[in-house]
Amino acid sequence: MLPSTSRPRRRRNPLVLLGGGAALVMPLALLLVSAAAIWRGGATGALADAPRVLGGLPDIVVAILGIAITVVSIIVQLSATRYTPRVTELFFRDRTNLLVIGFFLATSLACLWNSVAAQHVGTSPARVAATLALVTAALLLLLPYFAYVFAFLQPERLIARLADQTAIDATERARDPARSGRSQRRALGGIEQLADIATNAVSQHDRPVAARGVEALAALVQRYHQHKRALPGGWFVIGPDLDRDPDFAVMAPASVAALGAAHTWFEWKVLRQFQSLFEEALGELRDVNALVAIGTRTVAEGALQHGDGAALQLTLRFFNSYLRASINQRDVRSAYNVLHQYRTLAEALLAARQDATALTVARHLRYYGQTALTAGLPFITETVAHDLAQLCERAFATASDHHERLLLTLLAVDRAPETEAQEHALVGVRRAQAKLAAYYLAADAEPPARQIWRDLADESAPRLRRIRDELLSATEPEFWEVVDRGQNFDYVEPARRTALARFFGWFPQLAADPEAAHTPGSTARGI
Repeated sequence: MLPSTSRPRRRRNPLVLLGGGAALVMPLALLLVSAAAIWRGGATGALADAPRVLGGLPDIVVAILGIAITVVSIIVQLSATRYTPRVTELFFRDRTNLLVIGFFLATSLACLWNSVAAQHVGTSPARVAATLALVTAALLLLLPYFAYVFAFLQPERLIARLADQTAIDATERARDPARSGRSQRRALGGIEQLADIATNAVSQHDRPVAARGVEALAALVQRYHQHKRALPGGWFVIGPDLDRDPDFAVMAPASVAALGAAHTWFEWKVLRQFQSLFEEALGELRDVNALVAIGTRTVAEGALQHGDGAALQLTLRFFNSYLRASINQRDVRSAYNVLHQYRTLAEALLAARQDATALTVARHLRYYGQTALTAGLPFITETVAHDLAQLCERAFATASDHHERLLLTLLAVDRAPETEAQEHALVGVRRAQAKLAAYYLAADAEPPARQIWRDLADESAPRLRRIRDELLSATEPEFWEVVDRGQNFDYVEPARRTALARFFGWFPQLAADPEAAHTPGSTARGI
């Protein structure tokens, strides 16, 4: 028989069961006995003290209400200060909060009126029992309500509520042409509130909350894309309310008009918050920057899926802005993560047969790789080369019409080295090109491999030897440090090592080299 996969039953202590049962039964028994005594007293006319007893109940209930309002207001104010001022609005729009506070108020009024009635017109057992039941319920409800408020104000739940309400404003309510302006205002406010929560979390180094904010914004755009085609034309018009928004007010009128014509103001607003978060987290919370890059790729892939070319082009501009900001701040790790997501998007474009857009991404990568080299950040340049090589592999595998142009883009990354650091970086670029040549030869595609060989033909023998030896000495497919990609750029698969040996055998500089007798094939067998 197979072992049971159900969880084993926990053995409970009999003393705990008995004690817990007694703790529940005894108060209930006392409550029932007291209620019965009050009822019998009323039947025998023993309600002379009812006005005195009922007269003190309003003070008790008002004290309960005061405690509840004081505790809740402090908690709500602290949450509003830390996360977003819209916490107050969310709190008072929640039905449970309104019902509980309304119940406390109704109980206070009932006790007050019953107290006055008992002093002037008398009372009855039913009225006394009902009043005591209300007070008892108010007392018993206090602690569970505090627990609900604490749970309600958890940042994850606040973010979920804000995102859901903003999505409703941008999809369901936006379908009514008469409410387009109001829906726009509410959607803008929701986006800004979500961004405020994430920004405050970044400033306080609260990674989980910042991550939830980024994920919520990306999911919001995904949900929006599913309904975008059904929205009326008035929703996309950038009217006075949008013009006053800071993210639109600083733009040139022509740029604002272009966003309206392209129907992309909503995506622009979300991506603009991403950009602010990215710049805020530079050098501090690089994992948040990685999540921003992932969120931007998610938005781009959603636009690709729904055929929204304008929104897709918009995401490319923001990817470029992330890379520019990373280079300016010399944040290599953030640039490394952005490049990974940018290349992943280009691979999705190739899979969707959007080859021209993928080529545009490749040219952007080349540009920022060369910019990083000039700025003294050679590792970014090397990373760009390896990413472009992977794009070339994917383009070749999918028989892309732009494969040759992608290969030329890769071969244009390297320049004549000016410093030792640039020399080292360009060796890394050459390694990426040599690995790609091995891929082509392993796939029986000699012409593109020959094209790479011609580009490397003027390299010196020591440099070619260095490139070859560094590729052959890498025996681990994963990098030996904890990185997001987990990939060792220099690793060559055993199946391609023979092809790599054949590629380096084409260079006459190495044919006369005594060390050329050390073939990659023997190294591969030794691994």
